[in-house]
Amino acid sequence: MNSSARIEEIHFHLEITAEQLLEYYQGGVSQVQIRAIDGRIIQFPVSNIRPYITQSGIRGRFVLRFDVEKKKILSVMPLSGSRSS
Repeated sequence: MNSSARIEEIHFHLEITAEQLLEYYQGGVSQVQIRAIDGRIIQFPVSNIRPYITQSGIRGRFVLRFDVEKKKILSVMPLSGSRSS
């Protein structure tokens, strides 16, 4: 029995203005849909990027790590200083 998880990383660029994020806070949007660097379309809850949102929105390069078998997001993190807009 193999107990090691198969973890995959998806790299993407994200740019969302404060005005666009307002829709999320007003309850109109709960998911972010992005095109990864490799061309895949990915959708995940906005809550995964909440720690990186500033007053002007969010902008930068990020990596999403997920468990392939469990189809579970493990983390979404900025790459090299991409935290603020």
